[in-house]
Amino acid sequence: MLKGFITTEGVISVIVLAVLVFLALFVMPRVMRKLTGILSKEELAAIKQQDALVLDVRTRDEFFFGKVEGSMNIPWDEIPQRIHELDPSRPILLCCASGFRSAKAIEILKNAGFTQVYNAGAWMNAR
Repeated sequence: MLKGFITTEGVISVIVLAVLVFLALFVMPRVMRKLTGILSKEELAAIKQQDALVLDVRTRDEFFFGKVEGSMNIPWDEIPQRIHELDPSRPILLCCASGFRSAKAIEILKNAGFTQVYNAGAWMNAR
């Protein structure tokens, strides 16, 4: 009954799909955390206990449609002009949509002398 459906090409397609799903679900998140410095849930919790500022570096529109309560919004590309609004002695937990813009923002802040800057990755992680 399934004889015509089970082909070498079909089996190879299923194997390739399974490998891609595995990579997407298990490997890529780890790689992204390493590349961007995104903290684990435990590390995020510890930073939040230190009265950290949650700084969301997404656009104003993105921030408007969803944000962490009490967070501050400065789009990453505005940080150099608005850096005076931030306290360098306070821990800052940065977030965006995925962790890439917050990683860029961390570099900007580190170059300005900030030492307590941490990447939460996606803004929902910082809740």
